[in-house]
Amino acid sequence: KGALFLRVMENDDHEIDFELLESEPPLRLDEFVHVVDAPFSTSGLFEIAEQPVKIPRGRYSVRWSVSEAKSGQWKYQIAMWPVPMKAVSVRKRYEGQM
Repeated sequence: KGALFLRVMENDDHEIDFELLESEPPLRLDEFVHVVDAPFSTSGLFEIAEQPVKIPRGRYSVRWSVSEAKSGQWKYQIAMWPVPMKAVSVRKRYEGQM
């Protein structure tokens, strides 16, 4: 049994968009400052920002994307699709201050 922890850039309230997809989404590196893909297995129930999420049990790939909104607030996106990855892949690394 394991866990996947995704870090947010601030301690304030924040919005996290979640998408469950049928296949890998396009890689939109120009829209985000940080993008990581990782393997994820679930019994079908997990939490995002303390909110329960129910999806079909199985192994997935998950993409964690972070963008900085014009208001200075960070925006977060989690996309999952049912093709498991073998290892974590940092697609774009944020080099600024957190």
